[in-house]
Amino acid sequence: MLSYLRKHATSFFIKVALGVIVLSFVLWGGFSYQERKENRVAGVNGQYILRDDYQKTLDRLMEQFRRTTGKTATPEVVRAMKLKERALSLLVNDTLLSQAARSLGLTVDDETLRMTILEYPEFKRNGRFDEGLYRALLNQNRLTPSDFEESFRRDLTVNRLKGIVDRTSKVSEAEARLLYDYTHEKRTVYSAAFDPKQYEPDKPPGPEPLKEYFSTHREAYRIPEKRRIVYVNFAARDFEAKVNAGEEEVRTFYNSEGSRYMDPKRVRARHILVRVPAQPTMDDLEKARGKTAGYLKMIREGADFKEMAIRYSEGPTAPKGGDLGFFIREEMVKPFADLAFSLKPGEVGGPVRTPFGLHVVKVEEVKEGGLKTFESVKKQVREDLVKDEAARMALDAAEEFYDSLAPGTPLSKAATEFGHKYKEAVVVLGSPVKGLGEASDLVQSVFDMSAGEVSPLFESQEGRVVAELKEIMPSRLPELGEVRARVEAGYRAKQGQELAHSAAKKMLDDLGKTKDFEAAAQRAYAAVEEKGPVTREEGLPGISGSPQVVESVFSLTAESPIAAKVVAAGGKFYVFALKEATPAPEAGFEEQKKELIERYSEAKRRLKFEEFITMLRERAEIEILQEL
Repeated sequence: MLSYLRKHATSFFIKVALGVIVLSFVLWGGFSYQERKENRVAGVNGQYILRDDYQKTLDRLMEQFRRTTGKTATPEVVRAMKLKERALSLLVNDTLLSQAARSLGLTVDDETLRMTILEYPEFKRNGRFDEGLYRALLNQNRLTPSDFEESFRRDLTVNRLKGIVDRTSKVSEAEARLLYDYTHEKRTVYSAAFDPKQYEPDKPPGPEPLKEYFSTHREAYRIPEKRRIVYVNFAARDFEAKVNAGEEEVRTFYNSEGSRYMDPKRVRARHILVRVPAQPTMDDLEKARGKTAGYLKMIREGADFKEMAIRYSEGPTAPKGGDLGFFIREEMVKPFADLAFSLKPGEVGGPVRTPFGLHVVKVEEVKEGGLKTFESVKKQVREDLVKDEAARMALDAAEEFYDSLAPGTPLSKAATEFGHKYKEAVVVLGSPVKGLGEASDLVQSVFDMSAGEVSPLFESQEGRVVAELKEIMPSRLPELGEVRARVEAGYRAKQGQELAHSAAKKMLDDLGKTKDFEAAAQRAYAAVEEKGPVTREEGLPGISGSPQVVESVFSLTAESPIAAKVVAAGGKFYVFALKEATPAPEAGFEEQKKELIERYSEAKRRLKFEEFITMLRERAEIEILQEL
């Protein structure tokens, strides 16, 4: 559960990376440490951020990436996503907020902290705080007592600060009405599209225009740095023929790997969902818990769960009485699945927290899983046995070969001596390798190597691979002859762009004089389409919903029905004119007023808090003391 909290930390704490609730200091003892100068990463108004804290924050961001994507946060990913910079930024923000809270006298004493943690639902079993559960969660997430008390106290203190900022963020009824009108008004427009591809010249450009175009755009055709490698790929498929997959071996594999051939347990359940904001305050959570408590009381007093779900659930399954159908554990988020699979048919449980909100759950039916018969899965078992054994053989062969490599011996020579095939390839950073697919780790390694150096063993799409860097080919500007086809295509595309835009501009000028959209489009050889009615959020069907399109379409009025300029979207140019402007329906506002005020108040709170942090950063003295 604590790992769940870390993954979805923004739902309770201000920060993603430091959203770890802590307990040890308050309940069972304290900790201390001594700052060392060499351990200081940054200074914030004279207060230091330590490398240990920075590394823990970075580790948590990397773990969050792994849990979200299922992939490892490689050095390349860390650079591309700027995880190091984000980790330090989170710590700077955290320090600034703590300093601001202290300056306002906002503190959380030991007893308040202790009672808050004791009441936290994730540490409760059967309604009571469970020290064993707490310690198990702590160990499971590799957290030490020194991570604890300071972080949680800081989070509660900052939440109090956030509450002060929140008080200025209430959306008035007048503001809600403006937002309602803005999001619900509609436009129906006439549009004429000009596709640059239709304006591209049929004939290739002459020598001089092409040379001139190439000379001014040569950088766009730069040949990237390349590296020539020799590699040996130990593909599992090459070892499949060597696998003994007789009846006895297949049955033995089935007996030892029976968990692969289980029909999973399935549960059919209904739920009542109470949504909470993406970054809820304690008040938001208390309101949601109050609702779910009321629903549970009504159900236990005899109310029909299906009818309750239809009436009260805030999820998409409400019209179906909250029916989720049959599902296996892995198809649901862990907290929901843990509850659903712990209930018996007819039992009701909850509330349970997920990223969607709070759920009250009723299990309707359970289908117990079981081991499939050998005969029914024999073919699949044989295929699995062959693949597993072939992969093991490939790994063994790769490691044996790699361990035998002598310094200075060319990879190709060693491969020949061992009877392995080797191949050559030219690789480019960020591009797949012919015969190996993505192999991003290998490619990154190759671009960190010197000529003649041999890489470590890496995973390939089919097994293991090792490579030797033979030649470095630096990035360079090409000659025209090397990229002529691409340059000619670029020249024609540029011509098409210019001609299409010119045609659209000409139609717009014509339309400004005649006011007849269809006639102007006919003279421009452009087809007219009617689009709408649509809101800002819906966008025009078949046309990119870019801000430029929305701005152009919703700037049109009865007094100014023709778009002021040509709009580029989705690779084409468009001319728009208004057919009809439909105001937001009067009746809908009263129905949506409460929801609008709540929704936009939350958005306004987030914006206000972001502005507050920005103001703190602008006024702060922030010094980076070490290179990350």
